[in-house]
Amino acid sequence: MTLDECISQVRLLLDEPEMQKPSPHIIHVHLVYNYQLIFNVAMNASPNWEVRYFDLVVGSGTDKFIIPAQDFGKPVLVHTYNANNPQFLERPIKVCQIQELPNMWRGPRQVALIDNPANPTAEVMAFYWQDGSPWVLIRPEPTGSATYRIWYETRVVKDQLGSEPILPVGHAYLNYSTAVSCLPHCHWHGYAFEQDQAKRGELTQTLGVREAGHHDAFKKYMATSQQDGPWRKRPYAPDRYSGGWQSDGRGYGGDYW
Repeated sequence: MTLDECISQVRLLLDEPEMQKPSPHIIHVHLVYNYQLIFNVAMNASPNWEVRYFDLVVGSGTDKFIIPAQDFGKPVLVHTYNANNPQFLERPIKVCQIQELPNMWRGPRQVALIDNPANPTAEVMAFYWQDGSPWVLIRPEPTGSATYRIWYETRVVKDQLGSEPILPVGHAYLNYSTAVSCLPHCHWHGYAFEQDQAKRGELTQTLGVREAGHHDAFKKYMATSQQDGPWRKRPYAPDRYSGGWQSDGRGYGGDYW
């Protein structure tokens, strides 16, 4: 769903108010803010809905490295990596908060083992923010060159919603939320002030109910990326439950709905 399609559907949900009440710019602002809110909520759920990676190349002389990814949010997984060796045995790196580092690494700041892509010495990485930029602190401090692949959740969204905003299941939720946000800006052609107020009150009730329904469905959807949710799906056709171990809607896994 593109930006223009979102704006058009929001205007339809608002019963087509005047073109500048609200203006496309105001609808766009609310779309972006609600899009960011829905995105943040999804990123705080257990599944990794939006994950990217970059390769961090380290060298000797320092134990702190700035994260080059502009959309870096939270680290998900860090492991050793060697693009030139398909037989390379990747090893996970422990990740911690900066205040946990003394407990996670009790050895010296630097060890006397030369670091290289085949045998990197990093054991723990602590991610933190400084002056608006993400950094990573490595223990023990590298004594040579090595590469680490860092998987992370993103933290920003595009200002222009030119493609699929967040998750497909969230399109209707985004549009209903934006419509509710735009209600105070609405004016309908030929309506007096009192009529506008009554119209806003009516739409607040109807749109609010629909927004709440989509909000509840979205929360259940984003809670898991694999499980069925509150209702268990039947693994067989309905006629398979007429007798035997599948009778009464029961299988080896228990009740099915």
